[in-house]
Amino acid sequence: MKKTSIIVLFLLIAMVATIGTVSAANSKTVFRTLLSAAPAVESDAHGNAVFQFADDGSQLKYKLVVNGLDNTTMAHIHVSDTSCSLTPPVLWLYPAGTAPVEIPGVFNGLLGGRTVTSDDLTGNQSINSLDDLRDAIEDGRAYVLVHTTQNMPGEICGVIQ
Repeated sequence: MKKTSIIVLFLLIAMVATIGTVSAANSKTVFRTLLSAAPAVESDAHGNAVFQFADDGSQLKYKLVVNGLDNTTMAHIHVSDTSCSLTPPVLWLYPAGTAPVEIPGVFNGLLGGRTVTSDDLTGNQSINSLDDLRDAIEDGRAYVLVHTTQNMPGEICGVIQ
């Protein structure tokens, strides 16, 4: 378990080291979240994610690392005034498609990471562009929710800040 935690910590440090925090225009381009047990869920699983918007707002790069999740099925960004509630997803983080893919057993490590555009958004919750998503993040209404077979509504979650 200690070795796994060290590996996850190393991945987080590597993610942060490869992503800047401020654009030339001096506006925030990087947002982070720490994931822990969702409300009404007992779980020792945890994770973190880093999101970086391109200076021109045309792309979003992210990395999502989890530790101790059993039978992981999917992960998304959701938007709601009530954090960690189950609303239609606005962006699929894992898998890249729109159908769950189970990772059997306990999973530790990089669950998802890629560069997305507005075309990758689902259009749910009136989030139709990366600018809309960034506004929701800045308003504290966007969060990551990671789902498992044991906790389909979501096992771990965290508000993106």
